[in-house]
Amino acid sequence: MTGKMTIALLKREAELYRTQGLHREAISVYEKILEAGSALDAEVWQAAQCRVEQLSQELAVLECAPGDAISPAAVDLIRGVWEGRGDTCDPHNSASAFREMGLFEEALAEYAKLYQPLRPAPEVLAGLCECLSRCCTPASLPQRFARLLAPHGLDVQETADAQFDLAATAEKAGFSETALALYRGVHRIAPDHPGLRQHLDKMSGRAKWPLVPATLWSRVCSQLVSENGACRGFTQRLRLLLAVLANRWRAKGYPAVRH
Repeated sequence: MTGKMTIALLKREAELYRTQGLHREAISVYEKILEAGSALDAEVWQAAQCRVEQLSQELAVLECAPGDAISPAAVDLIRGVWEGRGDTCDPHNSASAFREMGLFEEALAEYAKLYQPLRPAPEVLAGLCECLSRCCTPASLPQRFARLLAPHGLDVQETADAQFDLAATAEKAGFSETALALYRGVHRIAPDHPGLRQHLDKMSGRAKWPLVPATLWSRVCSQLVSENGACRGFTQRLRLLLAVLANRWRAKGYPAVRH
């Protein structure tokens, strides 16, 4: 008789294969469970059978040629498998499954059902970040996110807060272009949002290199040009410029510049 511990270990092995994209191996392990037949509880056997069907559908989708787009009928077929398993077709599970299969538009639709902008769940924010990054260009991303927020009827500040939270999540997850696009979107509607300038400077690569004021450059150019229009002592004047910049940077707390 197959013990509960053995079943649990086999299921863990199968799901590990699935997370690595080895669907055939995962199906093979579940079939080992099914071979126990009458030795299994009816509920355990049914769950294993449904899992084999779901994995088979996922495998069929993954084996589509790269240029092939998944059809609505195929998506409905996958949903039908989940519906046959009862509560496994809820938005959390379907969003996660679509995301793992690379069906990011379908996953995004599921995450949109789960998203609560005023109390966002971390796993939902993470899913939204990846799906939006895969489905949208950075330029179109703020508008796509705005459409997702529209049904919630948020005011300007709440919209800025929601977009800032998603940008921060994208930044931590390594979606730099997505984060920068969202931070810039926040800047357009709430330029004084707390912490925004720091993140924008960091993402834009400006944090460590302050801009030299235009008036300073004007002064330097005037010094470099002699009265008759010819440049004299360029090397000495360049050293003077570097010394002036070094003094200003040190005064602002930046480390000394080596030259």
